[in-house]
Amino acid sequence: HNLDMKNKLHCENEKLKREMEEIELISKENQVLRDNLFTDEVKKFTNIAKESDKKMKRMQKNLEDTKQHCQEGEARRQRNLDVINELHCENENLKRVMKEITRKFNNAHIIAQERLCEAEENNRMAQREIQQLVDQLVKVRNQCQAFKDAYQGTR
Repeated sequence: HNLDMKNKLHCENEKLKREMEEIELISKENQVLRDNLFTDEVKKFTNIAKESDKKMKRMQKNLEDTKQHCQEGEARRQRNLDVINELHCENENLKRVMKEITRKFNNAHIIAQERLCEAEENNRMAQREIQQLVDQLVKVRNQCQAFKDAYQGTR
């Protein structure tokens, strides 16, 4: 009878160990997902911002070239004014794009924060579950020790 109880407790102990390992694995996976999500969003918007910056610098250089050509003569000045107007339109478009990028980045940041909070809550729940399992494990271990002591006392 004591051997049956010992085997049963051993099985429960092994089951609890497997469940604790599974909870730890899920917790680690949550952390990786949280890190990857935020990193991917930041990389994406950083790349968009870098491209916009390059385009802005190219436009600034074009504008300087245009100003220099304006000094070369009346015939070219009208053409250069057209180029300046085009650059102004592109600049306005870039400003709109930058506003949109900023809005999207802020939204992504909010989403990432929300997901981070969810993941942290999941992590806290997993920690509570782990603690409950640890408490159960300690209880089972104490019962095992009591059975062992009782068993040895009957010999």
